[in-house]
Amino acid sequence: MKKMVGLLLILLSFGIISCSSDDSNDNQGGLYLRFTYNGQNYDYEPETITSLVTSINGSEGVDATYKFLSLTLPNDVTAGTYAITSPDPSDLEAFNAYYNSEGDAVDFDASSGTITITNIDSEYITGTFSFSGDNNGSTITITNGSFRAYK
Repeated sequence: MKKMVGLLLILLSFGIISCSSDDSNDNQGGLYLRFTYNGQNYDYEPETITSLVTSINGSEGVDATYKFLSLTLPNDVTAGTYAITSPDPSDLEAFNAYYNSEGDAVDFDASSGTITITNIDSEYITGTFSFSGDNNGSTITITNGSFRAYK
């Protein structure tokens, strides 16, 4: 009887371990905001804020290690490729991007680039992006951007 209980406990342990392992590979329910800056890859868990426009944001770190990326798009966006323009708060149809890296002294709004919306369903929006802009006389470029966020 003791052998049977021991075997049952071992089998249950394997079941629990395999389930938790599957969950950890889920990457926050399949949500991501990934990009490359200055040769380094970043992978944030996105947060979507919808008001007059939709903003997909991701960040990491605190104080000198703080980094933040934001993509802004119209609420009624459809699949397609859109040019990023300089931000104008009154233009609710514009596509904008912003990047800040405190430790690198980088803080800029994109002046060129694209956001491509590849899929939209009732819950998620998926796409790619790349952009660049001026940071105190230097051109900064964000490449290999991709995202899957709540709509």
